[in-house]
Amino acid sequence: MKVLKLASIFLCLCTVVHISTCVVLKGPFKSHPMLYFSKEDVPVLREKAATTHKHIADVLSDAAKTMLASPSYYLPPRDYDKFASKWNEVYGNNLGALAFYCVLFPGDTAARQFAIQFMDNLCQLEKWQVAASINDEVPVAHTFTGFTTAFDFLHEHLDSKRRHDYLERIHAETKEFDRYSRFRSWGKFYLQNHVATNYLALIHGCLVVQIHRKTADQWLTHAVKNFERTMFLLNQIVDGSLDEGVAYGSYTSRSVTQYAFLALRHWNINHMDDFWFKQHFNFMYFTILPGFQKTVAIADSNYNWFYGPESQLVFLDTFIMRNGYGNWLANEIRKHRPVDTKGNENNLVTSSSQRWCTIHTEFLWYDPSLGSKPMENHANTLHTFTDWGVATYSKFNPSDSEDTFLAFKSGKLHGRAIFDVVNGERYKYWVKEWNSFNPGHEHPDQNMFLFSPNGQAFITDALYGQKHTFLNNVLMFGPSDLGECVKPWIGQLGECDKWLKWKVPEAKKYGGELITAEKTSGIVHIAGEAKDAYHRNLGLKSVYRNTILLNPDLLFVLDHIEVGITNPLKHVSAFFHNTEVPFQSDTFNDKLQGAKVVVDGQAYRMAWMKSDGSSPAAQIQVNEFPSQWQKIDPKFVNVTFELSKPFTRVMYVLASPNVNLVQMDFVKTSEHLIVAKVVTNQISYTIHIVTTHTSPLIRYQNLDSTRFAKVETGDGREIVLGKESGPQVKLQVNNMSTDNAAIVVSTISIGVLLLGSWKFYRLLRSQRLRAIFVVVLFFVISLLLYSALSVNTGSLEEVNTGHLPRVIVTSLPASGAELLSQMFQNNPDFLYLMVPSNILMTPIGEVDVNSFTDVCTLPENSKHPKIEEWLQSLVRQPRNFMKYSMYDDIIAEKEQAVGKKKKRFADEDETIIQPLVQEDVNFKEYTNEALFEHSKLFPDALPVLELSSGSWPLALPWLHNTLKEDNLHSLYVVCDPRMWINNLLIGSPSMYEELDIQETLYTQLIGTSEKVRCRSQKQFASQFDSLRDVLVSKNVKPHILLAHLWLAHTTVVMEMQKSMKSEKMKMIVWEDIVRNPESSIDDIYQFLDMPTPPVVKHQIVQAVNSHVYTIPYIGVIGQDTPTQWQTQLSLQQIQEIEEICSSLMQTIGYSKVTN
Repeated sequence: MKVLKLASIFLCLCTVVHISTCVVLKGPFKSHPMLYFSKEDVPVLREKAATTHKHIADVLSDAAKTMLASPSYYLPPRDYDKFASKWNEVYGNNLGALAFYCVLFPGDTAARQFAIQFMDNLCQLEKWQVAASINDEVPVAHTFTGFTTAFDFLHEHLDSKRRHDYLERIHAETKEFDRYSRFRSWGKFYLQNHVATNYLALIHGCLVVQIHRKTADQWLTHAVKNFERTMFLLNQIVDGSLDEGVAYGSYTSRSVTQYAFLALRHWNINHMDDFWFKQHFNFMYFTILPGFQKTVAIADSNYNWFYGPESQLVFLDTFIMRNGYGNWLANEIRKHRPVDTKGNENNLVTSSSQRWCTIHTEFLWYDPSLGSKPMENHANTLHTFTDWGVATYSKFNPSDSEDTFLAFKSGKLHGRAIFDVVNGERYKYWVKEWNSFNPGHEHPDQNMFLFSPNGQAFITDALYGQKHTFLNNVLMFGPSDLGECVKPWIGQLGECDKWLKWKVPEAKKYGGELITAEKTSGIVHIAGEAKDAYHRNLGLKSVYRNTILLNPDLLFVLDHIEVGITNPLKHVSAFFHNTEVPFQSDTFNDKLQGAKVVVDGQAYRMAWMKSDGSSPAAQIQVNEFPSQWQKIDPKFVNVTFELSKPFTRVMYVLASPNVNLVQMDFVKTSEHLIVAKVVTNQISYTIHIVTTHTSPLIRYQNLDSTRFAKVETGDGREIVLGKESGPQVKLQVNNMSTDNAAIVVSTISIGVLLLGSWKFYRLLRSQRLRAIFVVVLFFVISLLLYSALSVNTGSLEEVNTGHLPRVIVTSLPASGAELLSQMFQNNPDFLYLMVPSNILMTPIGEVDVNSFTDVCTLPENSKHPKIEEWLQSLVRQPRNFMKYSMYDDIIAEKEQAVGKKKKRFADEDETIIQPLVQEDVNFKEYTNEALFEHSKLFPDALPVLELSSGSWPLALPWLHNTLKEDNLHSLYVVCDPRMWINNLLIGSPSMYEELDIQETLYTQLIGTSEKVRCRSQKQFASQFDSLRDVLVSKNVKPHILLAHLWLAHTTVVMEMQKSMKSEKMKMIVWEDIVRNPESSIDDIYQFLDMPTPPVVKHQIVQAVNSHVYTIPYIGVIGQDTPTQWQTQLSLQQIQEIEEICSSLMQTIGYSKVTN
């Protein structure tokens, strides 16, 4: 029922991207300074420099003094060959800070003359390119931004000739930058440090030129259009991360924060409500290592931030969060940042090229009224970046430098949001698949982990370097002729070059998947699947890594690899790095091989073991590799195992000096399960991990839980990881496993059988009869042994799955229940099906289900054999009812389309700034093809049936009784009656008109339809009597009629739920999902007793915050959706609805807006 036309949806989205078509961007300012402040602001800024902002002004003063003290280093040379002989961003980066210092301290004429000399030198240079990177505009952009900023700040101190000459240079560079943006790769990319840096420089130039000349108008429109597209995409990255990592992320965020400020100041384009900004603090905070000097070095990185991040943090505090967190973190980072550049072996000091680059914006954005407040409830935090595919764990306490830190990565290429955009072929008008992005700074590092017990780096990333798999803490395989750089070995896709090769065809769907990230009773469990990070022709069915932090000093790691029996791969090689301390060989109990790093005489040790008991010696290596940042000499352990077919399981145990490892061993390995034991001098742990992680049935079969792992401790606790349910179960000391019990029973049975058989055997006289008896006895004993050894290995059809939830979703139509699909789709545990739909076979049953709603209930014990059988079969074997012939047709159509020329849109109109085009796929779509593929990939997925008719909620008792053997869990979705009524009345024709709701209800309640029979059968819900009274008047207003319907229907359902007292029925308030998506999905999955995978958390958070998901009768979903009715219904309509529904509204939690 498509009520809103595409044009209406599109019009709604125009408000999201802030700019319409065919506009000329003109700011309100006519004189300098104007970029970041105006002339009238200067006295206030100078006062702040002496008071509230003095701590930042002092940094500016130190910068100016340092530059003046070493002019030969800081002044740009006049000779171009010397200027261009090295990467030269230092000049532009420092010039902005110097110019702003001169604004704050006008009495320092020496500094001002130094700044003008600085600009003279730059202006006289023929060009600003670096000779070795002549086609790279990035260093030019730094110079250009600094030059235009200084021109604006110091304009009143420049003589007329300098004003003319400098403006001419700015005009020329702006024109040239615009030209470059039309054909250079950075002009076609989005969301990358070069893109943001270069377009920010172009915008600075345009703003300055525009005050004096009109030629910049078109350049500015082009630049803002492309930056707006970056901002639009950025807002889909709902965890606040950047795929290039923390170091390069600070590079991009420097430009993004400056752009957001300029856009608001000059054109009133407001990005201060963007969801990415609201989450970006987490990216700054939950990536800091103990000691607050280093950050997670995932992707190309040095040890911490390139630019800022103090400026970005105060920006977030002042314009986004306003809670003091940003100010506090900026202060802590500055407090802990090393100052002395000499003898600092880890080079933690910010480079002189970048040290002062963002001081002027930090000063301008700092709001002292917010105070400085540490983040609340952050101790011992496990934080998951659902887009980046990274989980981190630590106290994140600046005063605790000896805290433990753990990080794990298994994510999609460029992060999940952009991966989905490319593979979903969205925004094709301007997104040209992977040609529109540049994740070249990413590493081939899916399933990598970092570990720092006691604050000491034990396992680290190898920082900035060649994109070799062996420079990351992951796996390589061999032999293979598919490898390129370390034959016969092959690593992850995109490896070998200076930049990750993201455009190779095989890498289109490259990435890992974060399977779980949970903390339970002090134990942290993070796991990832990385098979899609390797070439598909390797035949890897699973590359599953589990990291379990048993306590702050002890880390357990399991690698599970599955290949085909005939797979030619023979070896797997694991790598572990430390950038600071070289590894040494080590042994454990004279049996197992290992390695260690020794720091201050204390050993951080690791040992490894394959499930067959083997533990090969490792190669300890220190190699030197070139790097863009500096030469690196990664120190690493390389241990190689023979691949077993089809499963290879290897465990690694890593321990700090606080723990002595006594024993590590595999207790059990089977097709789906490993059990390992780790014993220390303090306690023992028995770890159970289900390796077939995509099947909830197998997980439950092996763990008695749908979670992924559990740990039994030596003090008798059983901890199901990811399941916090009060006190942990105490295990009986002599508790026997199911397997062992079966073996014992079978052994006793065989003993009794043999004893009795011997007596019977002696009674037989004939040799022939004795021979036959022996054969039969052997067969019986074999069956007993087989049954004992085959416990928990039966087929899934034979497993009792009654403990696993089957889910139905019901609601009144137009209540927004479709949004729940974002909580289940793409989760291997579930198969989300709309009922009815064009891909499901449905019967014509004894129950007439009205497509909109009903006034009759379905008694709990009523009998409807045909539909009962259909429902029971559907929840048990949903694939039997899916029309797979449709899938075959879809694949055939795709194959026919291969090779056909793709539709190309006309050249873009330069005045079009908004990123949405009606002809495009502008929203996330879960296609029938995706649904069929999901059902094939995950045959054990549990059905979630969205029953779209409003009749089904009135049948909930009957549904639960009919499906009581199937552990049915029902979710009833209710929304605000004002929103619901608005959904039905909006549009032309409206849903109310299309469904002829008044006539439908009249027929049910007053007419001669057989429906009226339900009154005599005591199935009529008396709550509908008031609705019948309203219907007597044919002239009833639609919103009055609908208000009575909502009240009656919702009252009936809520009373049903109350009377049933069932723990398997749950009411979901739609607005709660929109406003609190993470807590809502956690609550629902806890209700189902199922783990919540990061993929669906990302999905639902994005659906309600990023304007990427639409429901036809509502439009694009966003944070303003729950209150749109306030502007679309009249005040009288609202008041009349509230008069009818207020009592029940209050019970649910809705407030009146009228008196």
